[in-house]
Amino acid sequence: MVQVGKSHLTKSESFMTNVNDIPYDLPGLWDEYALEMSRKGIESPRIVIHGNGGKNNMGDDAILEVLILRALKHFPKARLTIVCYGPEIVQKRYQHIDNLKACYFASWGTIKAIVLSNIYIIGGGGIINWTNAYAGFNKFRIFDMKGKFLYFAVLFAKLFGAKTNFYAIGATSFPDIINKTLVRTIVPLADHISVRDSLSLKNLRSVNIKREIHQILDPAFSLIPAQRAKALEILSGFGINNKDRPLIGLTLRYVLDGTSDNNETLDEAAKLVSFLTNEKGCTVFFIPTSQHPKKPIEDDLHFANEVKKRIGESPHYIIMNEYYDPAVMMAILGEMDFSILERLHAMILSSKMGVPMFAISYDNKIPEFAEIAKRNDIPSDPPKIIDVQTFNSGIIRQYIEPDIDKIIEKKKNENRTQ
Repeated sequence: MVQVGKSHLTKSESFMTNVNDIPYDLPGLWDEYALEMSRKGIESPRIVIHGNGGKNNMGDDAILEVLILRALKHFPKARLTIVCYGPEIVQKRYQHIDNLKACYFASWGTIKAIVLSNIYIIGGGGIINWTNAYAGFNKFRIFDMKGKFLYFAVLFAKLFGAKTNFYAIGATSFPDIINKTLVRTIVPLADHISVRDSLSLKNLRSVNIKREIHQILDPAFSLIPAQRAKALEILSGFGINNKDRPLIGLTLRYVLDGTSDNNETLDEAAKLVSFLTNEKGCTVFFIPTSQHPKKPIEDDLHFANEVKKRIGESPHYIIMNEYYDPAVMMAILGEMDFSILERLHAMILSSKMGVPMFAISYDNKIPEFAEIAKRNDIPSDPPKIIDVQTFNSGIIRQYIEPDIDKIIEKKKNENRTQ
């Protein structure tokens, strides 16, 4: 990877060695939009948010939630179009919002949104990577409506007069020459470019993008949790009172890139659950933060049930088999005594709730998060991390046992004082 040279550094990049200086949002962005819309006499701007929402992925849904709220805060009369994977899911979730509609990437609705938009946002998440470039499965799909299409969407939106924005994106890889050319050619044409981590910034610099790029926090850091009572009600419905046994949150996933064996991961996950429930006396609550409606490989609930097959019936291994709105999921994550997590946004939301955690890394974005988690305004400590291959070697129990023992002792002390 090409290192970022000093001649390429902008003012906004030069201070990012201090994670506390990374802003939650691009400073002045919405004021600029408001001024532009006022200048054009537009009171109800057409705002498009183009991203990965609508497939029951908590991270993508959290990002979408925050972007919708930011847009409506500054433009209460905005006409919103969500270009996404699952428009029916998005439309149902936000049916209480007037003037919000959703459409699939390859649709006439998206074409219309591109042509008519005043503000076009490519909205957060791991937008530029191997999975999106090939829709996660077929390497030979040169023009993919989910992946490479996003570049043409923002290009044509700009040509039709919209303010365009690559907003807090993750750019972890450019897996082919076509993708790299699109990034190099089209991304710099946007009115604003912001990334969610320093690795994404370096990757964009590596393809010779020299214009200003801002690093801001992933929008999910701005999500507000639901009321605690709602989380406790849901946990109670699963038979969890969080009084007697330490409650361990678990979020694991299948990995698509072939670097690790998913069957080995399932076997080790089953051993881990047995260790926590039988040897340590904990309750393990598996929280599937991605429940893809069509693809088992992206469905954490499928993973959780495969673990259950390996360990058999256990009253202390409980699977959250429902999918809730991201704010509710955040509140539920916040009730854990300790969490073992592989999903990035489960880590982000847990860290904001002050929950101690251990992280399993399958991608460079996980150690990037651990650096950001050193911020002063994050109440939990940065997680210890092992990679998924190390997890599969069966030594995670050695890493987490000291932390689990602390949680057990804390729970005992709490029960003594009650």
